[in-house]
Amino acid sequence: MNGLVAMGAVVVVTAAVGWALVLTAALGRPLSERALMIAGLPMSALVNVYVKAPLIALVAILFAQRPTIASATPLLMTVFLWAISPLTEEAIKLAALALPSVRRRVLADASSALWTGMAVGLGFGVGEAAYLALTISLPPAQSGLPWYAFTGFLIERHLSIFVHGVLAALSYTGVQRGGRWRFGGYGVAAALHGVTNLGAVLSRVGLVSAAIAELGLLVMVVVLALFMIRLQRSAARAPASS
Repeated sequence: MNGLVAMGAVVVVTAAVGWALVLTAALGRPLSERALMIAGLPMSALVNVYVKAPLIALVAILFAQRPTIASATPLLMTVFLWAISPLTEEAIKLAALALPSVRRRVLADASSALWTGMAVGLGFGVGEAAYLALTISLPPAQSGLPWYAFTGFLIERHLSIFVHGVLAALSYTGVQRGGRWRFGGYGVAAALHGVTNLGAVLSRVGLVSAAIAELGLLVMVVVLALFMIRLQRSAARAPASS
């Protein structure tokens, strides 16, 4: 087992246990939102293997471009590769609504929708950490490093897990509100996801440094934390659906 896989296991265990405890504390009673994290676990692997990878390969073949973001990548290909993750990942998080029990919970009231989405999104993020740890190809210089050498992966994944949770909470809240928000919530979540990923994209094309990209992620985490507080307060004031 290489060091990155071992650190991925650390992320999965600490995030799953930690966020289950956070959900329990936030809800104040043993509701099943914690179990809904399980529904999100396989979503990242599924969307990467069966949706994103085929679409990226198809576009790369059609336009004779390498399916990677780099300084030499044409602008349209860069925009496509930047946009595909927010659009597909925020969509698959809503797949849990296909379960009647989840759909009833989401439509019942705003608070249930908020925490159901949060739980599914957190599960998505935990599953994504495991998927990346297992699939990232390390350069030879890093392949023999011990697990504790990958603390950057630990920090970045924990931040990303939180981001995925908040964005799914936004989408599920939109479904509960209905009307224009039924799809608007997803649209806003995908847009915020794109903004969150923008620093990494700009870093890969050489427009900003990796440090600036990491700072941008931290700023977005703070913004989304404040947004989550606002959503929670709004949900607490909202009446239950009839």
